[in-house]
Amino acid sequence: MHVRQLCTYLDRNGDGTIDVAELVGMLEGVTRTRRERRYLAYTVVIMFVFGLIMIGTIIGLTYAMLYSLKDTEVRVSTYMRPG
Repeated sequence: MHVRQLCTYLDRNGDGTIDVAELVGMLEGVTRTRRERRYLAYTVVIMFVFGLIMIGTIIGLTYAMLYSLKDTEVRVSTYMRPG
């Protein structure tokens, strides 16, 4: 049943035969689909790596901020200078 549906899909003009132009069109579509799938896979990998870099950057900046604030202290003074 699947082969019959495929043949019906390939027969664009409906004459009952699949000519060379229809077959070439199908092969170009398959090639285009594979290329798009490969580009999509590359895009997903790049986005994943970018996400990991962003998470690492946020963690690093948070650690650096906490480390720099570790030795600081706030002094409350009641002495006011006339300004």
